[in-house]
Amino acid sequence: IRGLSPYPAAWTNLINGEEEIYIKVYSAVYIKEEHTYKPGKVLNAKSSIRIAVRDGFIDMEEIQLPGKRKMSAREVLNGLKLKDNAHVV
Repeated sequence: IRGLSPYPAAWTNLINGEEEIYIKVYSAVYIKEEHTYKPGKVLNAKSSIRIAVRDGFIDMEEIQLPGKRKMSAREVLNGLKLKDNAHVV
């Protein structure tokens, strides 16, 4: 994933309740699937952090939180509890 950055990662901000977390995304997969979630909604997909987009989902598989090493989404989810209103911007 590169987005428009020359560095080997994309990034996003996760809003989790009152907390805003900067996330670098190193590996993700697009899944085309019908759903009724609002785009940007963040879901816990057990082994990935799933983001709703217009025509499906993006599953973030390998990410890095500020001050941490690069980890699998599953490792991150072991310590990060997603709130019901979690979303990305």
